[in-house]
Amino acid sequence: MVDRKASAARYSELIRIVYRGREADGNSLPVEDIIDSLAGWDDFIEVTSNIYLQGRLTLKRPDDPSRRAQVRLREVRPGSLEVVLEFVFQAAAAGIVGHLAVKAGESLMGRLARFRREAFKTHVKSKDDDATVEEMAAALRRLADEVPYRDSDRDPVAVVEKIDRSLRRATEPLDELATTITVISESDDEVLPITARERRLILEDFAVVGMIEDEGEWFRTKVNIYDLNRRSGNAGFTFVDPQDDDQRGSFRTYLTDPVLRKRRDIYSGSLHYREPIEVYARKRYHDVDANAFRWELRSARPRNDQSGLF
Repeated sequence: MVDRKASAARYSELIRIVYRGREADGNSLPVEDIIDSLAGWDDFIEVTSNIYLQGRLTLKRPDDPSRRAQVRLREVRPGSLEVVLEFVFQAAAAGIVGHLAVKAGESLMGRLARFRREAFKTHVKSKDDDATVEEMAAALRRLADEVPYRDSDRDPVAVVEKIDRSLRRATEPLDELATTITVISESDDEVLPITARERRLILEDFAVVGMIEDEGEWFRTKVNIYDLNRRSGNAGFTFVDPQDDDQRGSFRTYLTDPVLRKRRDIYSGSLHYREPIEVYARKRYHDVDANAFRWELRSARPRNDQSGLF
């Protein structure tokens, strides 16, 4: 019998968050602002680490508490305000890090730090390129290809939105209290400088779906609606009987179906009674090569459909 405690390895990394300029140069920032910023960094570090360690886009923490990443406050240093965080987790050799196959002389924490840094850069670049949230999710998938990738067990859009919220919160001091935030990983001596430019891009909304590169064919299926804003049409749903990986998990869509404007519409009924409804669905691609798409749902046979399915 394997002694899990004896075989567990402890991984740790010191992360320095340095705030410079304006009020930060006086080695002082309002408590509520620094706490909010550090909470944002905590969320960002946890989500990106979970993606890398579990090999999928996920918001779910490992079930075993000993395998969960933690970020701890170590110290606050003088000068421009500098906070030292310790990122730490424990894992059995054949458990959470077994699939990573760390090579001799290679630092797992260094690889994690590099992945975290590239995730940040990819997020900012996606905003700068007017990418949609689905395209950002596809880019994050490609970035995670270093490890054997398993598709998300949650809505990949929700993962990207969580990262977006965490970075908005983490960089908020750049609005008035500091001019730069520098993240320094002592695992690989890499420096990530963040200025007002990155902050402006982080605050940008993701692009809305505009030109569609390609459209899939309509097909009849059953879905469950798990949240719905009848005014905006923003809705979340799952397929009752997913037929492939692209139908597994939870998805967001914008319902333009006229039936949504009627009393006792079927979407609200599915949400209220927690029952599946029959709809027509198709993919609307904005990047075929990256498999970036959004599902479109309709309650009745779409007009002018040329697929021959109806």
